[in-house]
Amino acid sequence: MDDWVERPEDTSSARAKYRLGHLINTAWLADSAASRHVSALEAGWDALAEDPEWRAWVREHLIPADPFLYLAIRDDLDRRRMLKTKSGVSVHVPIAEVLAAEESGELVKFFAALIGAIYAKWASGADCPAPPMLPEHL
Repeated sequence: MDDWVERPEDTSSARAKYRLGHLINTAWLADSAASRHVSALEAGWDALAEDPEWRAWVREHLIPADPFLYLAIRDDLDRRRMLKTKSGVSVHVPIAEVLAAEESGELVKFFAALIGAIYAKWASGADCPAPPMLPEHL
């Protein structure tokens, strides 16, 4: 019997549909972080990846450069910290920001904007244009 089985392609997310991810290493270092927050981060990326301008920018600028982009959601911060590093960007966000966005019903938009801010910070130190504006549907 064959070990190889053909399976239909998973297109349930933009990551699978367009074969690209947000390229941000993420650490959830907050006790109150929940799976719904992780899902909202992925939904924020999917919303950006559905936009042709965003996909083109990521493929043209981000993927070839392969920067190290790091996002930490943390309990122990009172404010956001975003640092340009030698090889990319490091961002530390207080869980309070995530919870406030959730409370206001803007969690997916919050994460899409955060992804955009990380990319823009990286682009400001790289030899490439800033990423596109957030799509209007967000």
